[in-house]
Amino acid sequence: MTPRTLLLKGTLLAGLVGFALPAIVWQVPWYQDQVAVGGEGLVALRKSAATIPLPARVVLGDSVANQLYPVRQDGGEFYSLACNQAISMAGFYALLWRLAEANDLRGSAVHLVLRPDSFGNDLDQTFTFQYFVKPFYVTMGPAFFDPEVEARVSAIPYGWSAWLPAVRVSAWSPSARSPAGERMELRLSRVSALYLARMRVLARERGFSLQVVPPVLPESTRAWLLGPLWAGVRDAGLEDLFAGYVRRLRYLPDAQFQDGVHVKDPGALGSNPLDL
Repeated sequence: MTPRTLLLKGTLLAGLVGFALPAIVWQVPWYQDQVAVGGEGLVALRKSAATIPLPARVVLGDSVANQLYPVRQDGGEFYSLACNQAISMAGFYALLWRLAEANDLRGSAVHLVLRPDSFGNDLDQTFTFQYFVKPFYVTMGPAFFDPEVEARVSAIPYGWSAWLPAVRVSAWSPSARSPAGERMELRLSRVSALYLARMRVLARERGFSLQVVPPVLPESTRAWLLGPLWAGVRDAGLEDLFAGYVRRLRYLPDAQFQDGVHVKDPGALGSNPLDL
């Protein structure tokens, strides 16, 4: 074997390892189930394209919703696509749209379970690249999303690298930290307003109900000033989606939460802890 032939074969092998193999691995359910950062979003994406028993009771939501209605748990009363607030409302919309494309959801009920601070996600967080860009933006394609989303993704340093298979299967992420840090403001972000409105249109067109529901919250969050959030909801004309949100707010002692957000023992709250 000549040095030139050896070099050519080595180059082809490197291309296989660097591009083709990661692209294949990304599609493997076992891999998706093992990913530590953003894996629940990959599972939700896979489940959103499945055919499900109808009419369905569907749960979308943040990581607390995922605790209470686990996305990796099949069967039961609810079909869960809950994952993490870091996918943003644009990600929740993508999941719902895919589910509506794969199923006739007429007569179904969709519950969007989110903490009040989750509505502040404007695709400007550290985990936006891992949780939204790699799974959702690449899978659905830029044309699926609003120009506002494209502008935010374009602002992420090296955001284009999400299309590289080797990057998609790695834990590497560029720095995309919000100037305000990781705690979202208690407000309705522009991205949240845009995609809540799109979700409502989708619900009306496809004949299913859509309701925004709060998860359980620590007692200390009772002091949160939610005025700016409700003002944003009113300005966006989304009051109907939030009907009953305040009435359903439920607080538990801080000692029952492991990090001020997630419940220590979600199983103790029952199979339908939010009485959906």
